[in-house]
Parts: sequence; structure tokens; C-alpha cells
Amino acid sequence: MPLIETSEDDVKRILEVVRERDIKYVRLIVIDIHGSPRAMMIPEYRLEEALTIGIGFDGSSVPGYTDIEASDLVAHPDPSTFLIPLWETPGVALMFCYVSKPDGTPFEGDPRGLLRRTMDELEKRGMGFNLGPEVEFFYVKREGSGIRPAGSGGYFDLPPLDRSEEVKMETMICLEAAGFQLDKVHHEGAEGQHEINFRFADALKTADNIVLYKLAVKTIAEKYGV
Repeated sequence: MPLIETSEDDVKRILEVVRERDIKYVRLIVIDIHGSPRAMMIPEYRLEEALTIGIGFDGSSVPGYTDIEASDLVAHPDPSTFLIPLWETPGVALMFCYVSKPDGTPFEGDPRGLLRRTMDELEKRGMGFNLGPEVEFFYVKREGSGIRPAGSGGYFDLPPLDRSEEVKMETMICLEAAGFQLDKVHHEGAEGQHEINFRFADALKTADNIVLYKLAVKTIAEKYGV
């Protein structure tokens, strides 16, 4: 199977959305060996190039990728992941990428590519792989040189004990706009601890969703000073 199948229709569809929504830049995300997102931003006029042949980058600067002697890698945007997130800077879209070597062969250190190839192998055997994570996090505020929980609520508490209702609501709206199917949302047991659950999907989609979830939660929390 090719590294990524991007049809002419995919390219046309994405470029039309970029023009209609006045997108100026696209953030291309690769995943490092720790599962953390790393990204570069390209102007919209390079998007067609990115979708058809990829964009080169220095893999030696990404944790767990390559040495400086073999640093050339290529990011190939996955057209199915094109997204204009509400939490992003206006005029910015994002896409997840697969990573190849300059000769087009898959880069073995790309966790996202490895997961996709594993799922392809399972499909050949008549199996699938779905994941339904339960993701929890803390809202905290800086206090001197340390941090403290934002709020004093406990399990299933409502406002005013849950003082994070506004930031949590904006996060939920942004996640749903990004295609998440939310399941349950509530205050967890510890002070400042929260849970926003979303429905299961195949392993690759869920892995992408966890990255987006963390980006949304952290970006919106920063906006509210938590």
C-alpha cells in the first residue's frame, strides 16, 4: 500500500475549503517517538505541493527520529485529517502527516505510520482495532513558584464548587466542532480534576483525537489563565 493515497479530488476539495475559509497557513503535525505532536507551518500556496509530493524537514531535530547524518525526511499530509479548529489562530488549519524517507519508503520511526501499517495488517486478517479512552486532566493556577488546583470541587460537583464551567464548556464546543462525539463530562474526585469523555473509534482516529484533545484543552485553558 502507498504511504498515503491522496486523490485529485482530495486535493481539489481541500484547496477549495482553504480558499473559501480564507486559510493562510496550514500546520503540518508529525508525531515523535514519545507520542507528542511536532509541527511546522506552511503558507497556503505550498499546500498543493505538500499534498502531492510532501514537505521535507530535518528529522534529526525530532526526538527519537534520526541522526544528523541521515536527517532528511518528508512529511505527507493525510487528507482525511484536514481540520480548521476553533481553538487555533484564525486563518490556520492543521493536518496530521505520515513520514517517509527521501526515496518514498515509510520511515520506521514514525509512530503514526507504524500504527496505520499495523491496522492494515489486522484488516487483512479480518480484524479491526477500536479504542475508547477515558481522558482526565487538571486545571491549575500558578501561585508563586508553584501551582494549586483551580477550584475546590469534587466528584460530580456543579458550579459554584466547580469553578471551571466556562472554560470546560468552551472546550466541549470546540471539540464537537472538530468532529468529536462527546460521551460524558463531569468534575472528577480531586480538586481541579476533570473528565471529558468521547466515543470510541478505530485506533488511528482515536490516537489523532487524543492529540487534538490535549491541544484543545491546553490552548483554551491558557486563554482562561489556567
